[in-house]
Amino acid sequence: MAASITPVPLGVMASLTQVLLAQASQPPPLAGSGARSAPTGAATAPPAQTPQLVANVQLVFLPAGAPAAEAIPARNQQVYIDLTPGTMTLIQSNAQGRLVGVPAAAAALRLDSARNYQVVVAPAPLSPAPAASQGATVRLSGAVLAVAPNIAIKIDRSAGGAAANLACILKIGAINANISTTAAGWIISNDSSAGEAMIRCDRFLLQTAGAATPAATLAISPAAPARGDVATITLNAPAGTAGLKATQWNYDISHTNPGAASPSTATVMRPAAEAPATFDQNWQGELCASGAARTRFVTGAIVRASGATRVNAALVARDPVEIALTVTVAPRAGAPWVSNLVEKPVGKFTRPINSFHDTGHHNWDAAVPAPPATRAPATGPNRGCNFVTGATATFTSTPEINDALTDPASTFSQAQDKAYLTSPAPVRVIPHSLYTAGAGGQITQTPANSIPNHFGITGNYFFFPHCIDQTRLLAGTRRHEFEDPLPNARSHKGNCLRALRALEPVKFAEALVGVPGVTLNFRALFSARVHLVAGVAATHDIVDERQTRSDNAVRFVAGATILGVNVDNSGAPIGPAWNPLTNSPLR
Repeated sequence: MAASITPVPLGVMASLTQVLLAQASQPPPLAGSGARSAPTGAATAPPAQTPQLVANVQLVFLPAGAPAAEAIPARNQQVYIDLTPGTMTLIQSNAQGRLVGVPAAAAALRLDSARNYQVVVAPAPLSPAPAASQGATVRLSGAVLAVAPNIAIKIDRSAGGAAANLACILKIGAINANISTTAAGWIISNDSSAGEAMIRCDRFLLQTAGAATPAATLAISPAAPARGDVATITLNAPAGTAGLKATQWNYDISHTNPGAASPSTATVMRPAAEAPATFDQNWQGELCASGAARTRFVTGAIVRASGATRVNAALVARDPVEIALTVTVAPRAGAPWVSNLVEKPVGKFTRPINSFHDTGHHNWDAAVPAPPATRAPATGPNRGCNFVTGATATFTSTPEINDALTDPASTFSQAQDKAYLTSPAPVRVIPHSLYTAGAGGQITQTPANSIPNHFGITGNYFFFPHCIDQTRLLAGTRRHEFEDPLPNARSHKGNCLRALRALEPVKFAEALVGVPGVTLNFRALFSARVHLVAGVAATHDIVDERQTRSDNAVRFVAGATILGVNVDNSGAPIGPAWNPLTNSPLR
């Protein structure tokens, strides 16, 4: 292993320089036993210091600038020391940090507290061995020999005080080592390997005191997920940091089901065992409900970018930082999410015409829907939700006209476009030459009393207005049932199609989501929606499509109704109709 030479700490270097300067300022001592004492006031040589040999010396790591109380034993280290001045000898520290010879069975090791030593401490033997000039100058303090470690990182809590006994991971180059802070908050290592030095902790974010909060970000792919898509929410590390780790993932669901007055809410927390290999990178899963993804994260601190220089750094341990991302899940669209509409051509039916309802029909049939297919994601941000994966509804529009009305030669058709004398009996057709017909079929006799004169009536008489003709009654019936064009579409079919567009049952089912803790009866809700659309078939009030869609309930245009079969396009009456079966007005 390449050696990392331990430089002399600045404080020790200053002290050593002062000693050397003081010694250089003294005159050389007098030689020989007959030497005389220097005259009063003259400089004299310092008295020779008597060796003070100390056994059981404790080797400790003491970061530069730290008080002696924060030193820790330097255990199992290789120690190069000039036991003989100028010559380095390899000794060791044992598992307790005591200095021992090599081998350990050698004679007891004693150090002189009266002299300085040149010392190089390494975790493994160095090749080549360092020279004495490469060592740090140190001196015993009692029975303790203190050296500065290669890595010294002081960690305090953001609220103040040392981060004691904090489990961390120290990474040097490509090697990770589990290490804990001391009671004083120090991470101390004598690893002399070259490379980036980074410290991280699974519980706290480590950063330089006063630095800005690291700005991690969340992103989602695909960017605009649709219900049922598998999406990935990715945690992107802040610039200039390392050791990114997610400590918690949450997804706050807020989904409003169609027709609900307020959203359904729930929070999904990611279990640690769910895809643990990607916990610090992303959260993946099938999405069915919008909400907000929240992540708490921590990062480590790079305390050395490269090289093998000593590290002496001060960091702060902060609580995990939380960030959030709004997620909007779009509804699915296209043919699978639209009800089937079967529009049959106009047909005929045969039935006696006893009322205006017998002139035509618009049959609006809804097949009994099968229950929607559903699925509940087992993992991911929407774990525990339940949503629809498929639904089918079919509506059939079948317009029909009574064949007695479509046939201009039928008895019913021939009975129209006439006026009738209804009293005195019998009922008789009034010749058209005896009157003129006005608005609504009202009769004006031409000349006056032409009708009683024609029939020889001398007393009271009653007549029925001029009836609508077969052509216009047929057109009005078609318009009433199915033919009124957009945008008005004032027909039964127009009403049904407005309700279908506004309340589309399959689209309604697509948007249903049961969030965790909420149970939805998908079958009952879907069936009720289908019946809601089917139920407008008989109503004569005009469906308000916009308001119906907004309210998820059938709403009507105030005062607007389907036009009658015997009125014009403005709603003005054309004339009544006659029932030849009963020889009376058609009701």
